Amino acid sequence: MPVLDDDGYVLWESNAIVQYLASLKPESGLLPADLKARMAAVKWQFWETAHFDPGCAIFMFERVVKPLFGRGEASESEIKRGEEMMARLCPILDGALQKTRYVAGDTLTIADISLGATLVAADQAKMPIEPYRGIQRWRTELAALPGWMKAAALMRPPG
Repeated sequence: MPVLDDDGYVLWESNAIVQYLASLKPESGLLPADLKARMAAVKWQFWETAHFDPGCAIFMFERVVKPLFGRGEASESEIKRGEEMMARLCPILDGALQKTRYVAGDTLTIADISLGATLVAADQAKMPIEPYRGIQRWRTELAALPGWMKAAALMRPPG
C-alpha cells in the first residue's frame, strides 16, 4: 500500500498520491491546467483503478507473488479469468494509444504514470499484452524516460 507522508500530511492510494505530487509541480504539465485535459487524464486514472489494475493484478499475484512467497502454482482458472479481462480491457487502452502518443493525448500526464506503473512487471508476470502495438510502443517510450527508468527500478519485484 503506497503511502505519502509530506511533513505530516499523510495520503494513501497511488493515484491520489500521483495527483498530489503533480499538483505540487504544475509546471511539469503532468496534471494539465486546462479542465478538459485534466479530466481526460483523471478519467484514465479511474479506469486504471476500477478496471485495468484488477486485471493486471491477477497475473502479478499468480505469476510473481505466489512464486516469490512459495504460495504454490499459478491457478489456471485465475489466469484464464485474467486473460478474459485483459481481452476486454487491452483493446480500450490500445485504441487510445493508436490515436495519441500518450494515454490522454499527445502530452505525458498522470494517466501515463498510473497506467504505466501497472505494467512495469508485465513481462515478468506474462501479461497478455503482446498483440497490442499501441501499448507496446507506449511502454517503450515510457521505459526510455530517465525518470521512468529510475522509478521502474524501484518498482520491479525481485525475481
